[in-house]
Amino acid sequence: MSNVHSVSFSSVSVGAFVKDIFDITGSTLSNYRLLEVGLGVIAAALSSSAIETLAVGIYRGSTLSASGSATGTWELIAPVNVDAMSEATALFTARINSSSPGSSGPAAALVHSQPWNTQQTFVWRPHVDRYRDERPVMELGQRLQLRLGAPAATIIIGGKMIIEEIGRVPGHTTD
Repeated sequence: MSNVHSVSFSSVSVGAFVKDIFDITGSTLSNYRLLEVGLGVIAAALSSSAIETLAVGIYRGSTLSASGSATGTWELIAPVNVDAMSEATALFTARINSSSPGSSGPAAALVHSQPWNTQQTFVWRPHVDRYRDERPVMELGQRLQLRLGAPAATIIIGGKMIIEEIGRVPGHTTD
């Protein structure tokens, strides 16, 4: 059975600049896939507009991580195994709240993009049925970043990513 982990935060300040909210870096021991993303506004500045739409982009394969948060460093988040009966720890690393986005150059592929009306919760569960599976898979050591567009005024958000480690393809190595 594969390991499913939650990477969550309850209060991050998002100022008027583009930033990577999540930065997940895979290990050299296991591939992983994104099962779900959720974001929600907890509080907004009095000067923010009543209705605001922000761009949300999910990138795979960036060669550069984003720079640190407003305090100069990323916040490292410990992924939580959602199966309480399993003691398996995540092999990937998870960081949140950059002060500037990482590379979205040729190595990075935009795997999903969608506007987010901040008056509603943002939830993305990639489509899965018996004919196709649209959940993005990251290879050994590959990076996954969730980039958020710049709000007009500071907002406080909470969010989560559900990540499944799916093992290693026999004989496959990182570059």
